[in-house]
Amino acid sequence: MNFRFRSAATPFMLRAAAIAAFALACGSQAVHAANYPAKPVKIIVPQTPGTVSDLFARALAKDLAARLGQPFIVENKTGAGTAIGSSYVAKSAPDGYTVLVTMNSHFQSPAINKVSYDPVADFTPVTMMLEGPLVAVAHPSIPANNFAEFIDYVKKQGDHATYGSPGVGTATHLHSVIIQDLIGSKMRHIPAAGFGAALMDVMQNSTTMILSGVENAQPLQKSGKAKLLAVTGSERIDVLPEVGSLAEAGVHSPVDLSIYVAMFAPAGTPKPIVDLLYKTTSESMKTPEMLAWMHERGYRGMLPTPEEFAKIGRNEFEFWKKAVAQHGLRVND
Repeated sequence: MNFRFRSAATPFMLRAAAIAAFALACGSQAVHAANYPAKPVKIIVPQTPGTVSDLFARALAKDLAARLGQPFIVENKTGAGTAIGSSYVAKSAPDGYTVLVTMNSHFQSPAINKVSYDPVADFTPVTMMLEGPLVAVAHPSIPANNFAEFIDYVKKQGDHATYGSPGVGTATHLHSVIIQDLIGSKMRHIPAAGFGAALMDVMQNSTTMILSGVENAQPLQKSGKAKLLAVTGSERIDVLPEVGSLAEAGVHSPVDLSIYVAMFAPAGTPKPIVDLLYKTTSESMKTPEMLAWMHERGYRGMLPTPEEFAKIGRNEFEFWKKAVAQHGLRVND
């Protein structure tokens, strides 16, 4: 004989059990957050050493360690664009001991590349920390001293003009695609294995142009190893007053072509820990030392709240998916 047993648990008892379990989980998170950090924290940077995300992460790590009493250790996990480092963080325990410091490519690369993570669903945004323009860098032998002259030069080159990047789906790549559309001339994309290699291609005159952060472009200009043709904004910046803007060359982008550095934690990281990271990072960013660090490199602070940044990130990912589809971009473009 088959028996069907009616559960002894009443709806009230089930609700009570669910509430108790939720309260226990919240209590556990609160205790965990109250003791955070109790051990060293890893900051994963998916870009190569010497990039703005790497340099800034190291400056920030020093200040966070002093404020929170535990080491913040920067690790560069590069490869597959930025996918290796980002995937590592996405799969890490959501306990606040592994965070990601990266750039625009967090939302750009998955729009064109197949990756093992969702840049929105698999991460908890902490904040955008700084932003600033890129700089168009060319070899000194290029017969152009500003971006208007560079446009003329590129159009005369036909299919021979090229632009470099540290990989497909990076800000350097996708912002260059937009610029070449605006100037009405096609340049061939030459991706390299990291930003240092891409910059070296320009210095060796094997690539026509690359978009670079100020921190890498300015030393090359001072040493005579490169020309700086324009900053990717509507105005000049204080640290490069002699370099014109794209707008001065008649190039007006409907898209913000700046770069930014942001922090993410794995999805599911307790809110008290995310809030503490945001609060402490905000305090660090407002110190005279960090303000000077940003100003010397042409960057400015941002600091949207985690909730504000979550909305920005969702919108940005949707924008780049549409832009990639609109331009018909593929991995080898």
